[in-house]
Amino acid sequence: MEHLHSHALQILSIIHANLSPQETSSRDTTPFSDELLELPPLLLALLRRQTTLLLKPAGSYNSALLLKRLADLDRTARGKLYVYPFHQVPVAWRRLVCEVGIVRAVAAILGVSGGDDRKMGWIDEVVKTLDMVLIMSGAPGEGRREWIEKTFEILEDVIAEGDRLGNSEEASPGEGLEIKYSKLEAEERARKEAPETDTPEPPAKRARIGDATSRLGDEMDRFPASPSFLPPVSHPIPRMEVPDSYSLGALMSNPADANVGSVPVVLTGGMAHWPAMSERPWSNPQYLLKRTLGGRRLVPVEVGRSYVDGGWGHRIIPFKEFLEEFVMRPWSVGQEEKGEMEDGELNLAQGEGHKTGYLAQHNLFSQIPALRSDILIPDVCWLDPPPPHSSSPLAVVHGATAKLDEPLLNAWFGPAGTISPLHVDPYHNILAQVVGRKYVRLYGPRETAGLAPRGEEGGVDMGNTSLVDVGAWEGWDEVPDGVLEDEGEDDEEDAKMGMEIESREVKRGRYRERFKTFGEARYVDVILEEGEFLYIPVGWWHYVRSFSVSFSVSFWWN
Repeated sequence: MEHLHSHALQILSIIHANLSPQETSSRDTTPFSDELLELPPLLLALLRRQTTLLLKPAGSYNSALLLKRLADLDRTARGKLYVYPFHQVPVAWRRLVCEVGIVRAVAAILGVSGGDDRKMGWIDEVVKTLDMVLIMSGAPGEGRREWIEKTFEILEDVIAEGDRLGNSEEASPGEGLEIKYSKLEAEERARKEAPETDTPEPPAKRARIGDATSRLGDEMDRFPASPSFLPPVSHPIPRMEVPDSYSLGALMSNPADANVGSVPVVLTGGMAHWPAMSERPWSNPQYLLKRTLGGRRLVPVEVGRSYVDGGWGHRIIPFKEFLEEFVMRPWSVGQEEKGEMEDGELNLAQGEGHKTGYLAQHNLFSQIPALRSDILIPDVCWLDPPPPHSSSPLAVVHGATAKLDEPLLNAWFGPAGTISPLHVDPYHNILAQVVGRKYVRLYGPRETAGLAPRGEEGGVDMGNTSLVDVGAWEGWDEVPDGVLEDEGEDDEEDAKMGMEIESREVKRGRYRERFKTFGEARYVDVILEEGEFLYIPVGWWHYVRSFSVSFSVSFWWN
């Protein structure tokens, strides 16, 4: 704990110095940092006042007022993030979010309390605060990201020491590793704070991690089994052993058909040496919990079947909560909620009682470098790839995309039933399947016109996403609401006639009729197995659907 305290005081002193006048004898209150020059001086003065107090001995200032002032500053700074599109937020405001967040974390580490009972332990509070800094601001400022990463490393040691001593509750930072509250008191407090519900039905069951009485308590070293349904592969993508980089580069740049350009290919045998596939297995939930500080790290989760569906949204929640609520949910629980398709196959993604949660397109490896060390960037991602094929209507747009200095990595982690709707990306992509399996369907650039690209929706250009729901087209999912004109009248008439099953088929038939040209578009598809790469050339549209708990990594490059 002494190491953590000195680490916290070090960054506090640096921030305080950056907020101090250039000359102590000067009446000029201009801070050292050029980025902070753009901010209102009163905000900087208020933050400087709080850092001054924190550097004083505990008990010499009003702790509750200090925490309130920091909360006010945090709310003001974060509010500015929503005024602009994220990539246009002035660095000064992101910097203020970062500085205030770090100071709040330091206060928690030093044991500053507002006098009321904390709703979370101090470690949870520090982790939540710093993860929000990373997610919301990107942690700009010299040494800020490095300080945060070092803090997480120290906390991992603190947690491990607590586990070694058999402590099941978090200790106050000022009390070493003593237990602050008894387990009984903590459970009673949680019961009283639990929100009331109007429904007489019990909430959907979920696996409670760490609970010895949980039905998954003895199986936390693996993910739950999934349904056996897999869609048929109609036009299989060829597989080949991963060649050397030179041969693969030549294959990409010299396609067999110049009118088509580079084509997708599945590469096997290229991931066996990854730590994530062997000694540090991502297929083990316990390992992932360890790498996320016992599941405390925050992650952004997409909630809903697909980002083009109504009711879809975002949540930022602890990794442990994401596992409990979405990933570790056994398929034997709640199958009655989901219903069955005509042929008896489970409809994986739809259910009244439970929504899908997906950690999608998130740079998890920048946020948690410990996981980044478990994977390797494929050699092909360092090659100069061919330009977008001329047959793509988006070739000019994709060709104008700024060059990446290094491959862009994103994590895709979730339960069976996660879906990425048919869309196209401006980069070449290597999709690495680390855990589980996925169905992937791809359409070449020449098929774009038949894929019904969307237009502008709500001021956002959605031209990279198709109007067609592949699952609904194939009959794996229900036709989305609101897609067909006058569908409400037809559904009401069908219900009156007691023709619910026929109505589903009629509705699907009308859906296919509306997007008739989609059925004429040529595609290739594959079940991507654990340990395989899929090369997706720039400009190729792709639909992705998981049929088990799945953890994938995409490597974008251009």
